[in-house]
Amino acid sequence: MRVDRIPFVRRAILADRPISANVGWTALAVLVPALFRWFLDHGTSGVPFITFFPSILLTSVLLGWQYGLATAIVSGVIANRLLRQVPLHFLTESSDALLFVLFAIDSLVIIFSGNSLRNVIRSQDEARVREEALKRELLHRVKNLFTIVQSLAALTARNSAPEEFSEKFGSRLATLGQANDLIVSAGDERADVEALVERAIEPFRIEDNFACSGPHFALPPTAVVPLALALHELCTNAVKYGALSAPEGKVTISWKMQGDDLLIEWTESGGPAVVPPSRQGLGSMLLRPRNSLKDIRLSFAPDGARCSILVTPED
Repeated sequence: MRVDRIPFVRRAILADRPISANVGWTALAVLVPALFRWFLDHGTSGVPFITFFPSILLTSVLLGWQYGLATAIVSGVIANRLLRQVPLHFLTESSDALLFVLFAIDSLVIIFSGNSLRNVIRSQDEARVREEALKRELLHRVKNLFTIVQSLAALTARNSAPEEFSEKFGSRLATLGQANDLIVSAGDERADVEALVERAIEPFRIEDNFACSGPHFALPPTAVVPLALALHELCTNAVKYGALSAPEGKVTISWKMQGDDLLIEWTESGGPAVVPPSRQGLGSMLLRPRNSLKDIRLSFAPDGARCSILVTPED
């Protein structure tokens, strides 16, 4: 049976404990084998270090290499001073030095092996969490995509003649694909905020339903993808529930400098009466501060949703 498949072992490895708890467990890992060996034979029947090896392994696996190393050092001192009739003098006696070197090598091998197992299990758990998050986001995106396509069809039909519908609707689907490409690939380079805003809203633009204004600002690379996702989510919500779901609805996007930061403001008007959501879905996760998006505040006024996004330059 693999140790990482034992539930309580896995939980212990993944647990985030305060330093005081780790120090306490390390002290216990030294004390238990020391008392066991003392009551067994006072260390007179053989190598005094041997009962400490399991503790060094456990602390390395469960707590990390730092605590495994501390366990090895303290255990070595205790074994040498208390569990030997004559303490080792490894600086003067060659046999004592050899015994000390063997203990040190064994301890380092155990610490390395235990910490490697710990890192593998924690990396597997992090990968599992990322995979689950990606699955949830993919399902959310697919569901939203169907809703967006349906809404774009309705918007295009409402604002174009029948003979123009096919061409305009196909064009909007193409720009929707470009907006999604922006989300996927735009994170490696700086982008002007106006260019990013225009590309993000292009699939949803019908005549004058958007008004955008603001100064030039080169976005830091870490802000491009989160901001594109946030704008895409705001557009999606506006199409489904807000201003863009009504013929007279309008969205105003403005941005201005606020010290060294950039403040982007999203304001909806002319749509149906706004009802705040009863629960937070995956979409709301995209409207939270992360990377260079220093602050995001979403509110639901009766006349339309509002959102402010504060972008901070990289240090």
